[in-house]
Amino acid sequence: MNHWRILLTKKWANLSLRAKIILAFFSLMIVSTTTVTVFSYRVLRIELTAQVGKDLQKQATKLAQQVSNLLINQVDQVTLISLSNVFQNELNLINSRYPKNQNTIQQEIQKNSQIWHQSKKSNRLLGNYLNNPISRELREYQKHFPNNYQIFVTDKYGAIAGTTNLNLEYNQGEKQWWQQTWNNGRGAVYIEEPQYNQENLLLLVNIAVPIYKRSNSQASEVIGIIHTSYKISHALLPLLQNINSGKTGHAYLFVSPKKYFSDYKFVNETNQELTKFISSLASYKEIKYQGEKRFFSKASVQPKNQEFSLLNNLPWLIIIYQDSSEILHPLIIARQTIMMAALGTLLVAGILASFIERLISTPIRVLTKITQRIASGDLDYEIDLEQKDEIGLLAANFNIMVESLKSYFSKLRTSLKELSDMKFALDQSVLVTVMEPNGRITYVNDKFCEISQYSRQELIGNNYRFLKSRYHTPEFYQSIWDTLNQGNIWRGEIKNQTKDGSYYWVDSTMVPFLDENNKPFQYLAIRYDITARKDFEEALSQKVKERTDQLAQANQEIIQLNHQLQGENLRMSAQLNVARQLQQMVLPKPEELAAIKGLELAGFMEPADEVGGDYYDVLATDDVVTISIGDVTGHGLESGILMIMTQTVVRTLKEIREHDPVKFLDTLNRTLYRNIERMNSDRHLTLAVLNYSHRRVSLSGQHEEVIFVRAGGELQRIDTMNLGFPIGLDQNITDFIDQISLELQTGDGLVLYTDGITEAKDINKNHYGIERLCQVIQQNWEKSAQQIQELVIQDLHEHIGQQKIFDDITLFVLKQK
Repeated sequence: MNHWRILLTKKWANLSLRAKIILAFFSLMIVSTTTVTVFSYRVLRIELTAQVGKDLQKQATKLAQQVSNLLINQVDQVTLISLSNVFQNELNLINSRYPKNQNTIQQEIQKNSQIWHQSKKSNRLLGNYLNNPISRELREYQKHFPNNYQIFVTDKYGAIAGTTNLNLEYNQGEKQWWQQTWNNGRGAVYIEEPQYNQENLLLLVNIAVPIYKRSNSQASEVIGIIHTSYKISHALLPLLQNINSGKTGHAYLFVSPKKYFSDYKFVNETNQELTKFISSLASYKEIKYQGEKRFFSKASVQPKNQEFSLLNNLPWLIIIYQDSSEILHPLIIARQTIMMAALGTLLVAGILASFIERLISTPIRVLTKITQRIASGDLDYEIDLEQKDEIGLLAANFNIMVESLKSYFSKLRTSLKELSDMKFALDQSVLVTVMEPNGRITYVNDKFCEISQYSRQELIGNNYRFLKSRYHTPEFYQSIWDTLNQGNIWRGEIKNQTKDGSYYWVDSTMVPFLDENNKPFQYLAIRYDITARKDFEEALSQKVKERTDQLAQANQEIIQLNHQLQGENLRMSAQLNVARQLQQMVLPKPEELAAIKGLELAGFMEPADEVGGDYYDVLATDDVVTISIGDVTGHGLESGILMIMTQTVVRTLKEIREHDPVKFLDTLNRTLYRNIERMNSDRHLTLAVLNYSHRRVSLSGQHEEVIFVRAGGELQRIDTMNLGFPIGLDQNITDFIDQISLELQTGDGLVLYTDGITEAKDINKNHYGIERLCQVIQQNWEKSAQQIQELVIQDLHEHIGQQKIFDDITLFVLKQK
């Protein structure tokens, strides 16, 4: 789109003034004429379609009412015959013959039903149902109203009492239509969806009406039900075929959004737009149907008489349509007339535009010829045009501009010399690139080509992405573009890839150039090659790794000491005391926690009578605060020693600035796994590691749930089960390690704990529980981290009472200032 806009702008700029005036005049006339034509056509079309829609709606409503009246009249006829004295007497007699017991009644109906199906038509039982008074009354009714295809009557228990046809089941009481008509003895009129009889080409509607016992009291007792299959197609087709909607008008009865009746059969509708219209609230709509655009209207088959509100539940619709071409034919003739008038207007406008163009362009062409000499460099030439209008003023101002240009050109040459010198100095020391906002390179200096090993032709026009080394994450690059797009300067270090596949590091400063709307239109990047410094840092990192290996060797010596301690049973009590002291000694001091900026930190650890392996630590390096909390399985010296080893390895990894959670936990696990294996111990531990920096916390490792609390006290329990694997249980846990990130606002915080708190028991062996811990935290969250920690421990001790502490108790509270 932008390409076409630029191309059209260039074409317009290259046109002569005469062409521009004529085109502008013609464009104005075409736009105005077209606007009037289109607006008139649309107004007429809207009015015409609205009127046609209303007319079709009236016809659909009238036809729907006629169909409704067909059903109502049939219900009235069946209701009238149900009042027959024959029905009243015979049904009372039949119902009185049944035993009083309900089970016995059903057994008798079942027995008669079996006889009904097993007997031939000559059987006396079946003959009675065709020749009894009820059957004779039904045949007499059928003779006067032949559209009733099959009629039968049941007693109050659903058994056949009389019929015009034996082709049906004896017991109708279990069928849905009978249950709905019986209506728990209250009675209700039932109308079923039309059924198509393929053999006789009939559309039948089953109608059932309750037969009430005549009584002086208001409460009416249902003594039977009359059922008829009404041949609605004989009366319906003439109504559908005799509509007054032009040559292309048609009407259909839809019994569902996708099924309609036509020519003595049901048709499945597949047009999705029509089915949507049927289900919508719109009363009419133009739809492309069977290859033609047609106007559709609809109306529900619903009665005006509220006594027959049962028809409101029928999903029957009358659909009437007419071709748009027939409806809009008068509008097409009107549009042709308007277009002919518009063409005549354009012809007159063209003649007028040519005359006006001559009056305007003649003096401008004179001025153009004179300015061409000045444009060729003849600044000593002065324009002499004797006119007092705007063109004369333009000539006078042009003479003033020429004098100003002479002064500006002199200053420009001096500025260009200074810029050239500055560019030469930059090219000798730094890498310079200019990019568009989409990252396309528009300029590079020689130094950049030298370091990247690409030629200027390979770089210009290419996107800066192809220099990526894949060392940085997509989020890293996105933060760069976000900073620049906000009009801010970005500074940082980037690792790029050269043409031969090697890598180089640059210290980069990117400056956005803003337009008048404060939007960046290009970026200038100035970079310094710092590859040598990065190589030195990598060598230093290797030295740190060697130091880590030495620490691992020291861990081996600790393991040997642990084996010796296991063999000295007489000194076990003293050893436990030593382990308890070590456990307390490695805990962070209050002054260390207070020195960490931006956070309120409070920790608590109380060892059990038998030393467990609870552990927590807080380490701050390079604005990254690492918080770890763990729990070694079992109790005693082995658990305490494993806790000390864990603290040692965590501090070592922190000192070498290892912040990647996968590498961190994998290195820790492999170190401890080998030590545990050498100790012939079955100990392992759960461990969670949190890295905090600039209000963002990353959490990894498997431990107890982490409690995340918002400033207002809203609390969330974070399950760490899928963030890691128990340390020391398997040699390789890389595939199990994951992490989540949390953003902390002022007043937000985290609470870490070990199972010594939640599993602490009172004298009745009731656990303290995570729910009680969360309740105490929520109730006191507005207090400081230290106060929250103290209140939780106080509540815990109140719960424990005089009971012995069986496991270490560890709690750590973090709040964002």
